[in-house]
Amino acid sequence: MPFYAIEAVAYDKDGRRLNGNTHNIEADNQRDAIEIAKSRQKSQVGTVRVETKILRVSDRK
Repeated sequence: MPFYAIEAVAYDKDGRRLNGNTHNIEADNQRDAIEIAKSRQKSQVGTVRVETKILRVSDRK
């Protein structure tokens, strides 16, 4: 399975950036990796929206 490095940024209801983190996720496909990163980032109190960006994909074994 490939590893995805995904930057996920959380925003509040007023559109202000709360924080951003890079998540390293092993997943079957890109869509699953993005959903996992979003769910990890949404745990912050006050998060309304999460934007993601794939930084890199590697095929580590």
